[in-house]
Order: sequence, then C-alpha cells, then structure tokens
Amino acid sequence: MKKSTVLQCLVYLSQVLAVLSQGTDEALDLQVLCRQCKGQGSCDVSVPGQCVQYYRCQKVENNWYVEKMNCAHGTHFSEATGGCIQPKDANCPYDPCLNETAGFYKLEGFCRSYWECRLDQNLGRGISEAHCCPVNQTFSKDGKCVDDPSCDNPEECTVLAKDAIVNDVVCPEGKFGVGCRYTCSEHCIGTCDSMNGECSECAVGWMGSKCMEECRYKSVPDNLYLYMEVVADVEVPRGCGLGTIFSQDKCICDKDPNYVRNNECKPDVEIAFESGNQVKNTIDWKWIGGTFRSVSETVNLKDKVYKVGRFDGTSSNLYIPFYNRNTEMRKKFTTEILFNPDNGKGNKQQILLSNCQSVNSRDAPFEISLLKDTQDIQITVEGVPSEVAGAEPPQTYSMTMKYKPDDWNKLEVVFNGEKNLLTARNLDLSGGVISDASTAVNNFLENGLDLRVGWCSNKGYFVGKMAMVRTYLCEPQLSVDVEPAAASSGNSNAAATGNLDTAAGSLEPAAVVADTPVLTELTTVVPV
Repeated sequence: MKKSTVLQCLVYLSQVLAVLSQGTDEALDLQVLCRQCKGQGSCDVSVPGQCVQYYRCQKVENNWYVEKMNCAHGTHFSEATGGCIQPKDANCPYDPCLNETAGFYKLEGFCRSYWECRLDQNLGRGISEAHCCPVNQTFSKDGKCVDDPSCDNPEECTVLAKDAIVNDVVCPEGKFGVGCRYTCSEHCIGTCDSMNGECSECAVGWMGSKCMEECRYKSVPDNLYLYMEVVADVEVPRGCGLGTIFSQDKCICDKDPNYVRNNECKPDVEIAFESGNQVKNTIDWKWIGGTFRSVSETVNLKDKVYKVGRFDGTSSNLYIPFYNRNTEMRKKFTTEILFNPDNGKGNKQQILLSNCQSVNSRDAPFEISLLKDTQDIQITVEGVPSEVAGAEPPQTYSMTMKYKPDDWNKLEVVFNGEKNLLTARNLDLSGGVISDASTAVNNFLENGLDLRVGWCSNKGYFVGKMAMVRTYLCEPQLSVDVEPAAASSGNSNAAATGNLDTAAGSLEPAAVVADTPVLTELTTVVPV
C-alpha cells in the first residue's frame, strides 16, 4: 500500500474516532456504565473510542464514583481481562492499526509518547507498538522527535514488566503507585494500598476509596437507618442497606450490631408449585387462586428442594386475596421470590408481584416488575405519611437493580414504615449478591387490593419460571452471613463474595476526571 494511501486512511480514522470521543463524558450515562460491574463494589470498564484509557467505577455509600485512568505506556485496556495488557492480546476494537501495518500516530494529551503500526506475523494483522521521545522532546506532526522543553515528565513513558498488569512492589508506608512516587492521603488513618492508594479507614469527616473527599452525608435524628446526602446544598434522604446503620464518624453505613434473625416473624403465605398445575399455601389456610403450568424441574436453595411452575406470558397468573385492603401491609411488608426469567421474551415490563392498583387510584401501592430491555428489577411503592388511608396524596418511590436472565434469582424486598426504609437485594443460588438497592420512604403504604403474582390486567405478564414466593406482614431480618463491606475500604470484591454494600440505593454519577485523548495527527514519515 502506498504511503499516501496509508496516510489518508489513518487520518480519516483519526477524524472518526475524534468525533466518537468528543462529548463522551457529557453524553455517557455513568449509572448505566457502572452496571457493568454486575454486583461488584468496583470494576474497570472500557472508554468508548479509546484503547489507552478506562473508567474505574467505585461504589461508595450507594453512589458510583467514576475516574478515568490511563493504561501504562505501551499497553491497551482489555474488556476480557478488565486490565491493561499488551496490544496484541487486548484486541481493542478502536486500535488504529487493526487494518494498517505502517505509519505512526500520536494521542492528544500525551507529549513524548507515540505509536507505530506494524504487522504481527502470528496474528496476520496490524498492531500498535509504543515508542517514546527523550525527555524535553515531543513527537511532531512531521513524524519526528523535536525539542520541546515542556515535555519534561519522566513518568509519561513508564512501562510495566512484559505482560504484567499489576504492581507487585511493596511501597514504604504512606507511598503508592509505580515506583512508589505518590503519597497517600493525609486523611487515611488505616492501611494505604501500595498499588492504588485506596485506604482501609478514613479520618472522621472524610470519605471515598482514597479518603480524598469531605463527608457529604449527615445523620437523621431518631433514625439510624437513614442519612441525608448533601447535593448542591440540598439534603436528599437516602437509606442504608440490609444489616447496616449510618455512622457519622465513619461517614458510611456500618454493620448494625443489633441486626439478628427475628424468629418471631413468620411468613403469611408461601406459594408452592405442585404437580398437576396445582398451587398451595404451605403455611396455613390462606387461599391462593390462579393458573400456571407445572414442569418436571426442581431447584435447590439452602438444602431445600422446590418444585417449579412455568408462567407463559399470556394467561399464567396467581392472586392472594388475603392482602386485599389489608391495613397491616401498609406498615410492614416483606417478600422473597425465587424466579428464573426468560431472556428477551414477553412484554417490556413484566409483573413479578403487585397490588395492581390502590383503593383510590390505578397506581399500585407495592409493585415489583422486570424491565426486559435493560434487565432491571423495578420496585415501586406509593407511600403516605399518615396512617389514615386517603388523608394525603401518596408519593411514589422507585428503585432499580439488576437481575440475571435465564438463571435463578432470589429477590428479597423489605418495606419497614417504622424505619422509613425500602430495602432489596437480589441473590444467586449460592447467596452471592447480584445487586442491591435501598431508599428512604414514607411511613405507610397506600391502601391496596389483591396481591397478584406474575400478572396485572394493565401491565405485562411474566415469562419464565418461579419456584417459591413468600410474603410477610413483618420484617424477618433476612440472614446476613457476612459483614457488610466498609465503603471507605475500597473493597472491590464486596458484592461478588456475598458482602452487602454499605448503603445500597439510588446511584449518583460523579464527575469524571482527566481529559479524553483523541487521535489528532498521523503520518508515515519515520521519526529520527
């Protein structure tokens, strides 16, 4: 291929990628971005249009904080590994050299470093190979390293050992990073990670994985389960996660020492799916009606075997008359649902459990539905501050969390009007946390009608399988087998190992730091 043709192709590619990169931070929904963490407390995800940068999502006190990070010189971010590795192994779809085997390019925001396109004989395609001009020189538009006194950063071209993606150097106390060049926060009173500077404990009044942010949360008088987040001088109520209470000193939702199993709280209904399309309440006489289809399948959960019922998305539904205008449900209500939704089938919104409508309106006082397109569980309640039904207009509270399609999910939802708290978590069969959420709510639910399973007349039918539905008029304080992860610790494996995030609720995207590098000038002239 002629050099002029290569140049034209590469310049065109740079223009395309530059357009893709411009405004990425402004247009990107960081809440959606960080859902790629799939229940983990932190993860690294790719930056659209970029190979040498990635987003680091860190969940702290129920909020996602996002920082844009640079890969080490000479490496590309790999979605497969979640780290920066050699370009030939990373397979970055935005690599300018994928279809080129000659030429050089430079990324905006970098001074000394540049990249060369060359042919990899084993892969049979082009790959990017990094180079670096000497200190006080830059790679010019003419394809040469030329003098530039401003390019005096000796760390720009720091490389990792071949194929290494972690820093295994143990730094002196108070230092971290490649070469131990960086200083830990003065507000870190715990252990500072020598690789990334994340701190196990922050001083009073400070928060964040590195203890660099002043605490913006305030306790709520007479309610340990809530806290106020200060957003632009406005206080927004938030809820702590299961098994936690807010600690002003630590600026996190910490383990509740009084959170124990409540053996006095028993379910009112436990739906069992029997053979021959029969359904029954295993607890007592409370009647259950409706239709479904029995299947020859069972599922094991905590050493108990459940039979499975199939919901076809057109006519399958169950209803529980016991909850029609039940005033006790307005104060406390808990449900556990073991379900396996079909992937991509049925309506966009599918009901798992709902009152369908209140006594006074078409809105459901309590509703759990699946949003098929985003694979979200949406939990919505209509809350009022007064115990007198209809005395005041209800306020709608809603939160979303992820589910796994074509897999078994165990959803636990707790409404407690005494705590002003709506909390939920979705688990896999091993007890690992897929997702969780919580929010502050009013004291009472609006008065509702029959409780429906898998269907509402004005909403979509559920498509998939269920194995168990339990409902309570109390808070059973569901089992918490491990301590919740302290948000300030930066524990990236919190949810993945079954820990509970310390304040799981509405996600607030944070500001993204660092400029996005974009491809600017490319040339086939060999540098000297």
